Amino acid sequence: MLHQRIAPHAADWPAGHVVAKDFEIVALAGRGSFSTVYEAVQLSRQRRRVALKVLHAGIQHELERRADGVIENPYLREQALIQRLSSPVVCRVHRVGLHEGRYFAAIEWADGHTLDRVIADKKGHVRLTFAADVIHQLGEALAEMHRNQVVHRDLKPSNVMVSERRGQVAVRLFDFGIAKLAGEADGLVGSGTLLVGTPAYMAPEQANQRVTDPRSDIFSFAAVSYELLTGQRHIQSPGAARGADIFLDYLKTDAPIPTHPATTLRPDLPEDVDDVLASALSRDRHRRPSTVERFCDDLEIVLRAAAPPARRRGFLGRALGALRPAPKELPKLPPPGS
Repeated sequence: MLHQRIAPHAADWPAGHVVAKDFEIVALAGRGSFSTVYEAVQLSRQRRRVALKVLHAGIQHELERRADGVIENPYLREQALIQRLSSPVVCRVHRVGLHEGRYFAAIEWADGHTLDRVIADKKGHVRLTFAADVIHQLGEALAEMHRNQVVHRDLKPSNVMVSERRGQVAVRLFDFGIAKLAGEADGLVGSGTLLVGTPAYMAPEQANQRVTDPRSDIFSFAAVSYELLTGQRHIQSPGAARGADIFLDYLKTDAPIPTHPATTLRPDLPEDVDDVLASALSRDRHRRPSTVERFCDDLEIVLRAAAPPARRRGFLGRALGALRPAPKELPKLPPPGS
């Protein structure tokens, strides 16, 4: 996790501040809708790097107000849900606690860049093999979650960390702050009608505050995949709405999703990509793939089949190419009807 340039807030803890006598703040790493994230080191573990997630004071006060002042640390639930999972893609929660009246969670540190930054840098031109690697690893993590009845509900590029070294792609998934068990009521503890999730990636049923399930995650996964492949979000609205309202207003209509097939934005994509994405982005959850494995397998197969073969580079690669025997000439077939 690389800290970004974000405007400091009066409530932010400064570098050097020690949380719960064990976590020393290094830098401000990011700020989301519900929490602020710091890069920190854990003093009792040889200065192990961690991501320290701290619930916004405003969110905490709102939850307490709606629950008559009695709420448990919401990160305890996140920790319990993650403990159900063994996937190396999922970042672990080391510890949760309370410091200066604020709930916090110390989470496993992940190197790399968030996927939204990668998408912005590539501008819709990520390698198809890179996209397939990201989709494969995310798909495996989501499949394990769903087998264990965990619904993430906030899958988005900023919750995915990606690193690449010597052609090997590593993906990490974090922020299970609004995850739930399948079959449980939606919302947060004490949240009442507070809408949870990120409108740009949430499924129509989530936007309309209806019950979510694993197929809601499949919709979000398809939305992330669409953006990874095209550099644009799956809903593009020319209307007057701004920000989150663009997506919420659109999701509450009967307009098609995605608004444009992926191949119209990136013509080098195979045509089958459009069908795979359109199925997973269906407004009717029953028309989406029944499992994340099915969606992931279909999309990955299409992308890898269309990806150009890897090229050997440098002197050794050219030498090996020169030593490779020439392909045998195939016998000519007689003309039809002869």
